[in-house]
Amino acid sequence: MKHTTLIATALLTLACGCFTANAQNTTAPSNAAAGGNAGTTTTESVLKKNLPPVNLQPGQPTDPNLRVTEPAQFVELQARIAKLKAGASMCPRDYHVAKAQAWLNFSRDQYHERAWQKDIQTTTFGEARRIVDALEAGQDPGLDTPLVSDAQKLRPDLWAIAQKIKADLSDTKGGPLCCAQTETAFCEVQLVWSGHALANLGGWRRATPHVRMAEDLCADAQRNQCKPPPPPEQPKVPETPPKIPPQEPPPREPRYEKITLAAGALFKHGQSAIDQMLPAGRNQLDELVAKLKELKDVDRMVITGHADKTNSSGDPAFNDKLSLARASTVRSYLTLKGADMSRTDVASAGDRQPVKTDCPVPKGSNGVTAGKATARAMQAYYDCLQPNRRVELEIFGTVEKR
Repeated sequence: MKHTTLIATALLTLACGCFTANAQNTTAPSNAAAGGNAGTTTTESVLKKNLPPVNLQPGQPTDPNLRVTEPAQFVELQARIAKLKAGASMCPRDYHVAKAQAWLNFSRDQYHERAWQKDIQTTTFGEARRIVDALEAGQDPGLDTPLVSDAQKLRPDLWAIAQKIKADLSDTKGGPLCCAQTETAFCEVQLVWSGHALANLGGWRRATPHVRMAEDLCADAQRNQCKPPPPPEQPKVPETPPKIPPQEPPPREPRYEKITLAAGALFKHGQSAIDQMLPAGRNQLDELVAKLKELKDVDRMVITGHADKTNSSGDPAFNDKLSLARASTVRSYLTLKGADMSRTDVASAGDRQPVKTDCPVPKGSNGVTAGKATARAMQAYYDCLQPNRRVELEIFGTVEKR
């Protein structure tokens, strides 16, 4: 069964009770794990206006017929959340309602994917129900977001954004959260989802789509947060102003950085070995080594190889092997040149994440495709696909110069 990943806007639109016809995919479809408890896939449902409300929750299979027999506990809790949404809008009440919806979406996704790792269905559902119980009882559910089911805490920079938005909240003056409640809540739960996927569902391949959604949600939260009130008028400065103790500089915020290397400068078409590297590629990597040596407090790096869609080997997995070999070669070369690669993983995206998709396939004189095309036409085709042959280096942590 194919599944797709909704963009963050579709998640937020659903949490507010509104629907959009322009939702689009942000990542390529992923293949579902075969059978029962073998694992989950990263999925979000396609919204359709003609489906009944119970079928319009993110994190569900796209076939509405599969939703009819959904467990009563999901239907009952969704009805309670809908009733809370229909009440008067308040701050931070709307944040709690949005977070309950996000936890319920998470639990529903794991149920429909038949995922059981670390009791993920129960822990996520329990968080949603805990928040709803507290709101219905007139109690404060709290602003903390727990890492359920041994999820790893990824992207501290995004966690810091959400925490900062919540930090200035008070009942009297409001705060940034009051204008970005839904986005902040969904960003935090997506971060927990990504940490669960990394720890329990197969690593970064499963976690990355949720990290990307969390990035978009936190960016929306930053844009939507309330503007601070104008500062009060400053009193006249006395002739002898009091001494103000020096303030400590604010703590350094963590950063995330991506470096893209053109594979065409590293290797010729179809090559990947270290002794096959081109001079331009070696120069490019030497400059990268100098940059990496200036960084400190790097938590993790991931080198991902990409390939174009051409494949004359007859092996369906050729592009996966080629892109993984290129990523491994880049790590080996950087290690030989003295860069610290001890916290670096390599990954292969094959030809599944192209950035150039409009290259026309060349035709030969008899009208057939590539097999009869001239060498010049094929070379032009390879040149057009060049942006897809790349190696990406992602750096996580506090990145700054010594």
